[in-house]
Amino acid sequence: MKKIIIPLMICLLLPSVCIAQSAKDAVRALKKVDAKCKVGTTLKDYLNAVADAKFEVDLFLKSKEAQKNQYITGAIQSAMSLYENAGRRWMSGNSALVYETWEDAGELLEQAVDELAKE
Repeated sequence: MKKIIIPLMICLLLPSVCIAQSAKDAVRALKKVDAKCKVGTTLKDYLNAVADAKFEVDLFLKSKEAQKNQYITGAIQSAMSLYENAGRRWMSGNSALVYETWEDAGELLEQAVDELAKE
């Protein structure tokens, strides 16, 4: 019980430490979506993965780190937008463009990963 209470109290007392997101966290969340795309997924699982990634990306976009490196921030925003658009296309039955959109998002993620490796 103490193992749960202590970290919870730290998060309540120091929310900025617990909420702070890095570009690596946002990219990691998007890479999970990318992995689902590559191995195959259902629409329901895809939409859940995109929603989970959106949460992480939104936290990052509100962080100070997002303001420091506009290139990485732009790549993360663009990849997130492409994954969201692919979900809307899939839901509307326009699956022909879904795979192409996934590929574009994956390329943006690779650019972000390369840029992060330089830091």
